[in-house]
Amino acid sequence: FSTMWKIFVYYMQDISLLQVEEKFMAIETFDSINQFQKIFKNMIYTSSIIPSNMCLTGINIFEKSAINLSTPATIVILYFVSLGVLYLCQEKVVINCRLWMSHIFMAIVLAIMYSSQKINSMLFSLVHCILIKDEQYVFIYAETECWRIWQIAILGYIVLVTVPRCFVFLLGPQLLYLGKIGKWQFVLALFCPVPYVVYWSYLIFINKQNNKVPRTKPTDLSTSKILDEIQSPFAENKLSSCLCWMGFIEICRLSLVLCSVLLFDKSYGYFVMSVICLLALVCNTSFKPYKQTYLNVLSAMSLFLQSIVAFCSSLFVDKNFSKPLIYIEQLLGTFIPFILFLLCALLFALQMELRKK
Repeated sequence: FSTMWKIFVYYMQDISLLQVEEKFMAIETFDSINQFQKIFKNMIYTSSIIPSNMCLTGINIFEKSAINLSTPATIVILYFVSLGVLYLCQEKVVINCRLWMSHIFMAIVLAIMYSSQKINSMLFSLVHCILIKDEQYVFIYAETECWRIWQIAILGYIVLVTVPRCFVFLLGPQLLYLGKIGKWQFVLALFCPVPYVVYWSYLIFINKQNNKVPRTKPTDLSTSKILDEIQSPFAENKLSSCLCWMGFIEICRLSLVLCSVLLFDKSYGYFVMSVICLLALVCNTSFKPYKQTYLNVLSAMSLFLQSIVAFCSSLFVDKNFSKPLIYIEQLLGTFIPFILFLLCALLFALQMELRKK
C-alpha cells in the first residue's frame, strides 16, 4: 500500500508544477462548482505536506521560501505521531532500541523522498535569474541582484547535494542489499552524496566484473525497512541487478522541477515536461519495474495523464484561460487518478483478504 500511496503523492506533487490549480482558481469567480475546486486544492496542498505559503503576508519571498525547509521536519513528526497512535492501539508496547533506530532511519528516508520536490523547487527558484537592463536579478524577487554569496552557496548545494542525491537512490539500494555498504553509509550519502556516489560506482563496476556475489536477504532490521520502502516493490531483472528504479523516478522528477522553474518560456517548459513524461512512460511500459501488475498500470496511467495535462498546458499557457480546457485538465489531473488510486486500494485490500483465506 505504501508504494501505491507514493505513486499517488508523487503524481499530485508533479501535477502541482504545472500550476493547474492557479488556472482553476482564476476562473473561480465565473463558476459555482466550489466543491470540486476545494477538493482539488486540498489534494494538491495535502500532497505537498505543507499548504502553499505564498498567501502569507508581511514577510518577503525569501522568508516564504525558507518555510519550505520545515517540510522534512513535518514529515518526521507526522511519521512518529502516526507510529505513536499505532503503539497506543496495541495492548502491549515493547520498547526495543533496534526497532526505534529502524524507525528513525525510515523517517529520515521518507522525509527526503516526500519533501525533495518542494525543496528542490525552492532552491532552483532562488538561483533563477533574469536580465533586466543589462543586470541580472532574482526572478522571484526582482529587487535583489543575482550571484550574491548566499546564492552561490545555494548553487553549490544544488550541484553537490541535490543532483547527486538522485544517484544515491539509483546505486545505493542494490549495494545495501548485497551488504557492500551499511545503513549508516546510505543515510549519510543522502546528505553528502558526491564521494559515496563515486565510490559506489566503482563498487558496482567491480561487482559486475566478478558477478559472484550471492543475493541474501539482509538480517539488519533498519536495512530491511529501508529496502522494503525503496527496492522491494520493484521486480528483479537485468536492470535491477545493479541499479534501483527509484533512482530513475528521482531523476525524472528532478528534470520536471528544472523545466518548471528554470525555463522562462512556460509554453516550451510544459512541452518539454510532457516529453519527459512520455519518455518515462515508454521506459515504464518496456521494463515493467514493479512486481505487482496493478502498480505498473497505476504508474503508467499517472505518467500518461501527466503528459496529457502538460501538453494541454503548453498549448494554452499564453492565452486567456479556457474553462472547458481547464475542466478537462482537472478531470485528467485529479479526478481520474483519484479514482484509479481508490480502485487499486480496493484491489489491494481484496488481495490481502484472499491471502488470509
